[in-house]
Amino acid sequence: MVYRTNPGRNGEFISQLRTIFSGAEGIDQVLTVSDFPKLRLPLPGASDQAPELVLAAKPDDVFAHETAGEYVTQVAVGGTHGYLNTDPKMQAILIAWGRDIPKEVRLDSTSNLDVALP
Repeated sequence: MVYRTNPGRNGEFISQLRTIFSGAEGIDQVLTVSDFPKLRLPLPGASDQAPELVLAAKPDDVFAHETAGEYVTQVAVGGTHGYLNTDPKMQAILIAWGRDIPKEVRLDSTSNLDVALP
C-alpha cells in the first residue's frame, strides 16, 4: 500500500507514482481508489488509514524489508507482502482447537469471514 505522508502533495503526484510503479519490475498491478471497493478497502476520505494506491506483486516476486533499491525510501519490519486476497493461490492455514471443535475434520475451504467467536 502506498500512502501520501505529505498532505501538500496533490492528485497529480499520485498519478505520477502510478505511472512510475506501472512500469516497475516485479509489480503486476497498480490499483487506485476506484479499485478499493472490490478490495473492501476504505477510501482515503473515509479513513486516515486508507492508502492512495495498492501495489500487487507479480507471481514469484514479493515486497520485503530490503534496504536497497530504486523505490525503497523507508524500511519497516515485517513479512513479505504484495499479493491481493483475490489471488486463488493466497490460501492461509486454519487450525481450529477447542472443546466444541470435532476431531480430525478437514474442510475444503474456509473464508476468514466465516471464522468468528459466538
